[in-house]
Amino acid sequence: MFLRLAACFAFALALFGAGARAAESPRLTAAAGGRVKLLDAPRDGGVSRATVVDDLPLAHTAQLLPLDRDGKIVGAEDAAAQTAQVLKNVDAALSAAGSSLASAVKLNLYVSDESFVNDVERVVAQTFRGEIRPAASWVITRLPQAGARVAADAIGIVEERAAQLKPPLSAVSLHRSELLAAGSRGAHSAVLPAGVRIYIAGQAEPGDLKTATRKTLESLRATLKFLGRSDRDIVELKAFVTPMSAAAEVEQVVDEFFGEHPAPPLALVEWESNLPIEIELVASGGEAKAGPDGQTAVVDFLTPPGMTTSPVFSRVARIHGGSTIYIGGLFGTNSTAGAEQVEEIFATLGDILKQTGGDLLHLAKATYYVSNDEASRALNELRPKYYDPAKPPAASKAQVRAVGRSGKAITLDMIAAPVR
Repeated sequence: MFLRLAACFAFALALFGAGARAAESPRLTAAAGGRVKLLDAPRDGGVSRATVVDDLPLAHTAQLLPLDRDGKIVGAEDAAAQTAQVLKNVDAALSAAGSSLASAVKLNLYVSDESFVNDVERVVAQTFRGEIRPAASWVITRLPQAGARVAADAIGIVEERAAQLKPPLSAVSLHRSELLAAGSRGAHSAVLPAGVRIYIAGQAEPGDLKTATRKTLESLRATLKFLGRSDRDIVELKAFVTPMSAAAEVEQVVDEFFGEHPAPPLALVEWESNLPIEIELVASGGEAKAGPDGQTAVVDFLTPPGMTTSPVFSRVARIHGGSTIYIGGLFGTNSTAGAEQVEEIFATLGDILKQTGGDLLHLAKATYYVSNDEASRALNELRPKYYDPAKPPAASKAQVRAVGRSGKAITLDMIAAPVR
């Protein structure tokens, strides 16, 4: 067994290892004064295969719907018009945090039916014609608002003029925009300071939806305490919930849990599960500091007390300063069979990591969306082939309606760190 694993790791390092050549690749282009690098980013395509972002303050938005300031759907049954409104709302949320749509480096799109994807893609391509084109990921899910066909959240670099404000951006800050519908009391956006970035894998507790939501938030709070952090360090929550028709209950519990302080930005995805909810989060880990030997791990992987370890996912992953690699949604290239789709996806992932300076040992976060049992089983069976069992990424896996590409049953949304 050890020899087989060693051979797999040697193969993975040879295939996916990064070096100085990655930065010289003609596929990787600089933007924003060199603070952002784009992989495979044609100007007429609207999005990049991946973005590599310097250690900068980053604004994270909540999931935004196609609503006007009064909370009414804009665009009626027109997916393209709704997408334009969603991106306008994302811009408002980012702007409240000192960023903008033009500075977006990651875009997550939630579409209610696969038939709307082409319309959404067209508007995205028309919108992102500037210097930065974000990495984009897709999932097909029912949405919290009846009549909504598309929603989105985004990550954007905080502009230098905002980053230089006093006091400095050394702690998480929450923001609301007057241009957006009031909705819940939660923040429309939050700023993740430069430094340590924490990714906590999805956690779930039993009970009815309200009870499970509250208990899961309490479990996440305990994980943050183990890491020496608190609720005030949370930048973003993502909840996988069933049924989506009960989204208002989740929002209510989240608002109540954070009390007098606004809740962090929240995104919702409907999943098929016997558990009513699972929640993952992104948090600030404070200033990046070197260890006693003057060095620190680029990414470390942790298991809080009382939780089990797994060879295919970590409970917590932390990136200790330096750049972040945001990888757009990955799909199989040719096959419709579950196992072959997984193999094709990891081959693409290897190429992306090689080009952007990362490798499989420096994956921090993975979100896996699968739309059938075959794809789910194939992913479970094949992940050990690619991951070091001591260093798998923090991860969540959700079975969903569809993944946004006809004939495909799995997509991966990944975050990594370059090798230093």
